Amino acid sequence: MIALVKSCSGVKELCEYVMGEGKGYELDRGLLCGKNAEEIIEEFKLLQDQNRKANRKTFSIVLSPHPKDGAVLSDNELKEISKSFMQKMGIDPDTAQYLSFIHTNTEHKHIHLIVSRIRVDSTLINGNFTGYRGMAAAHEIAIERGLMSAKSLHLESIELHSPMLDENWRIKKEILLIFKKTVSQNVDSLEDFAGKMFAQGLQVKFVENRKGELQGYRIFDEKTQMSFKASEINSKLQLKSLFSSGIYPLENRKLSPLLRKSLSYAMAGQILKGVKKLERETQKDRENDR
Repeated sequence: MIALVKSCSGVKELCEYVMGEGKGYELDRGLLCGKNAEEIIEEFKLLQDQNRKANRKTFSIVLSPHPKDGAVLSDNELKEISKSFMQKMGIDPDTAQYLSFIHTNTEHKHIHLIVSRIRVDSTLINGNFTGYRGMAAAHEIAIERGLMSAKSLHLESIELHSPMLDENWRIKKEILLIFKKTVSQNVDSLEDFAGKMFAQGLQVKFVENRKGELQGYRIFDEKTQMSFKASEINSKLQLKSLFSSGIYPLENRKLSPLLRKSLSYAMAGQILKGVKKLERETQKDRENDR
């Protein structure tokens, strides 16, 4: 079994995705009584609004048993696994607000957990190192219950059988298609690129170093609440590749030394292309005049 845990800023898109028609069925819930996604979203927000300081108020958790285990585990066993996982992550199932859903729309059955990080007393559940802690918790549960663990499988097997990794690949592919469509348009600047991506449900979050210099960016998918480094999706999304395509930052934006060098090379390359194009056109005109 493997686990994917992320802290998210919103709950609306996450609920709509997890509870989407044809995805699966509800397994369990805590401190929720809504009859549909809209009512459940409002209940989450009602509690989360009690803490105004936190930004990422929701845990998005996916638990994926090995296909052979998933085929024989009952709903009661999956419910027990979900609660055990929450406890190992420092979440009390008896007092936490959460929704547990089984997805059966893929080849392998897996669990989606939406958990509010805000407790009923308005305090925040620890969200540090959730990825590593989630993997450790999943491994412990697998050992306790005699299930297959990610640590006992080769990476190739995990890639073949993990719906989460399959889903990440699908999301990255969709982002890449939107990216290609965007840069094929008339993009005036790096900031204009970010605006056009945002209009299609993707937030471009620029990353700066301690000096306030741009050194990269991340893509946040509003629909799935997933965030990726640009380079994780495809090398074509890197800033130096955008520079090479003629998409430059505004003049007042500070760049890291490495990006300044990449920008200089890109601009020089664009000038050289222009010169070569002019030479070809001039040569063609001369040949036509003969």
